Amino acid sequence: MSVRQTHILVAGGLMLLMQSICMADNNDVEATGVPSAKVLSRTQDDRRPDEQYQTTLFGRPLTIGGEYGFTPVYRKDFAFGRRGDDLLRLDQQLELEFLYAWSPDISVFLEGKYKHSNELHVEGGPDEIDDALERGETWVYAANLHDGRWGVQVGRQNIREKREWWWDEDLDSVRVHYDEGPFHAELAIGEELGSLSVENDIDPGREDIFRILGRGTWEWARKQRLEFFFINQDDHSGTPVSGAILSDNREDKEDADLSWYGLRAMGRIKHRSTGRYYYWVDTGYVRGRKMTIDFDPAGPGLSMVDTVTPEKVRGWAADLGVTWKTTLTGQPSFTLGFAHGSGDGNPADGTDHAYHQTGLQDNNGKFRGVDRFRYYGELLRPELSNLQILTLSVGFPILTNSSVEIPLHFYRQVNASTIFRNTRLRTGPDGISRSIGTEIDVVVGIEEWEHLELEFVAGIFRAGSAFGAESGDYAGTAIIKLNYNF
Repeated sequence: MSVRQTHILVAGGLMLLMQSICMADNNDVEATGVPSAKVLSRTQDDRRPDEQYQTTLFGRPLTIGGEYGFTPVYRKDFAFGRRGDDLLRLDQQLELEFLYAWSPDISVFLEGKYKHSNELHVEGGPDEIDDALERGETWVYAANLHDGRWGVQVGRQNIREKREWWWDEDLDSVRVHYDEGPFHAELAIGEELGSLSVENDIDPGREDIFRILGRGTWEWARKQRLEFFFINQDDHSGTPVSGAILSDNREDKEDADLSWYGLRAMGRIKHRSTGRYYYWVDTGYVRGRKMTIDFDPAGPGLSMVDTVTPEKVRGWAADLGVTWKTTLTGQPSFTLGFAHGSGDGNPADGTDHAYHQTGLQDNNGKFRGVDRFRYYGELLRPELSNLQILTLSVGFPILTNSSVEIPLHFYRQVNASTIFRNTRLRTGPDGISRSIGTEIDVVVGIEEWEHLELEFVAGIFRAGSAFGAESGDYAGTAIIKLNYNF
């Protein structure tokens, strides 16, 4: 039996186990029903008007909507001034969505995207203009199967969870939903079937990766939730041998067969005199094997495989925190959070003990404000791997439906290393000191209108002693987001 077949059998068994638990413990609980097609057609960042344009097609309702996004982005000294690293870019995006009710229980959703990126200024390099026409979500959803407890969704779809610590990604997949009373479960099986853009091939880092994703949720009391997550990943793209030469746009620096498991607890506790407390606890464990591939230049547009290093992977992570929404004047909220992703204390033992996030995560959420933001830092945006992050934040509402959030982050490696996974900085630590640095952000969200959203994000990062001679240097970013929803 192949690894993939084993994963499918395990996933199916877990789904049946979830069903049996729900049936056994909730015979007297009325089923709440699986999510509606309208809910599934919205990502967590979408904010569509209540009334969208609607017409009929073959006598059935067709809803047409979408959004236009206008986003200037400025970055300053992402390599601490050592190279030309200042950037001013204008991003625009148009999304067009069609939701068609084929029948009361069967819906079809189609989405297309046009993206335009214009680099107005790139220090030390030529300005570029990029246009891309991309396929978005494209799926069919059958709801209310088997007395309303089951739903099946097939096609490219957005798979998400509230904190986006595990995943928030559009995937070509088949997903099954199960709901009964306070229980929800979903299981997705998928693999990328083609490139996102008509201009480019599929990203080699996403190609030929077969995944099984599962989640079970139990709302054991009002505003109290426990969740279980798992992912099995089978990368069957094939690992090149040392000395092989390939196009540099086909570089895939890591092939990994990994499994993740984790638990989450989150909820709200009310106190009559002091306010409300919102808590979360996320835990994750990863194990498996990976191949790390190093490349050397081999001529114009070509790369040569230098070394291929096999390793076991055994890592863990935890993220916990609490937000206190006070009863003080102005209703300010205060947040304290701490995240730890294990590191690798002995890189030569053949086992990488550093935690690896799933590759589907965005680490994007909100405390008590109206806007979601990168809660590990809007500038740095690191992966929680060989890293400790202490977060202190204050936020407060403004106007009727707007807010300001000011998070402060302190970063420290678990083990001093030159590897700093998936950060946006263009330079790395020296592997001697563990102190990465400090970042402060300001996130302002204004959502006072039905169709229009405004967001302003600014971040400043100060390098710690892990950056050697650049210790104390600053990097900065500023982003303005304007979205018109229709």
